[in-house]
Amino acid sequence: MISGRYGSAEGFSLLGAGSNRKISVLWNDIVKVWSSESYLGTHLQDGIGVLLGDGEKAKFWLDCWATDVPLKDVFPRLFSLATIRKSSVQDMGFWNEGLWHWDVKFRRNLYEWESILYQSLLSRLKDVRLCECFPDKFIWKYSPSGLYSVKSCYDAIVDRALPSPDDSWGLIWKAKRRTAIWVKALRSELGYSIDEFLNCIDGVRQFHIKKKKQKRTIIWYPPSPGTLKFNVDGLARGKPGPGGIGGVLRDEHGRILCVFSAPIGSVDSNFAELLAVREALRLFSASVWVSSSHLLIESNSSLVVSWINSRSRIWKFNFAINEIYSLIDRLQVVEIRYEFREANYRLNFSSADLVASFRFISAKFLGVSLPRVGYFFC
Repeated sequence: MISGRYGSAEGFSLLGAGSNRKISVLWNDIVKVWSSESYLGTHLQDGIGVLLGDGEKAKFWLDCWATDVPLKDVFPRLFSLATIRKSSVQDMGFWNEGLWHWDVKFRRNLYEWESILYQSLLSRLKDVRLCECFPDKFIWKYSPSGLYSVKSCYDAIVDRALPSPDDSWGLIWKAKRRTAIWVKALRSELGYSIDEFLNCIDGVRQFHIKKKKQKRTIIWYPPSPGTLKFNVDGLARGKPGPGGIGGVLRDEHGRILCVFSAPIGSVDSNFAELLAVREALRLFSASVWVSSSHLLIESNSSLVVSWINSRSRIWKFNFAINEIYSLIDRLQVVEIRYEFREANYRLNFSSADLVASFRFISAKFLGVSLPRVGYFFC
């Protein structure tokens, strides 16, 4: 609506949209703030990103769809040689048997040193995945949902601002007081006033007393005949922190057909769970069983399972989710469901949880750098 009424500069960018003299004074003022090099203008520009879908609208060189800055700024030499500098992402490749292949066009053949730059560009794009079922759209990077709100903008500005030494204690005390109000509302049985809570360590200790969890007895069940079951798991130590993924594929007799594991660098737990599902789909799609069996994937992350089954678009994990959706659409024999961690954990080598933990522990505590992915077929 905004682009239709006021026009837009290039791609998804609204910068320069106020060049039309016929637009309103209000919109002119908004664009001036947006395009200025002030603290607020820079903050607004940094907060806008592109959630890549089919690649039809996002501009390959001009928009921030693959990195935090446009590719024209990362590879200025290649940009100067581009055949069409305003090409969309979709124009820079093609689909072949459900897989996306990059094919960036240039005005002439590249010199050797320019070819090295091009290989570096392709290396940056190797994990990018388009998804034909979704259009490209704007996202607000300072909100988990990707949707803009005044509060998220304000919070991000406050978080980025550096208080002066005189203001630091006041900010800390306000944060402590807000925490005390929240704790008092959550645990009214503590018997402390807000001021007493702020000055009494016993209140904090009592609040942090954890209730004992009841143990569940969960049994792993084999899949139905004609179906293979992949139990997958992802682990991360921190948000983010070093992580690992693992998975075990079994048939209806409980026989192990395949095991995979991999270190995945510094990620959070949700992304680790997503990568575990993606690796299982990749393996199955390339296996001898793809044409004869259905696939059931069980994950102990209810959040990730709900994302995938509802076809949610999580902008932080966009490329991984796009590839998962593409693989599911191409295979057409996949079911993904949630299962308790206890069912995903068996006291033998066939545990997806143990396989992922082994990767994590070897890198974190033993200092051993194991191969990227290990596969074992039976």
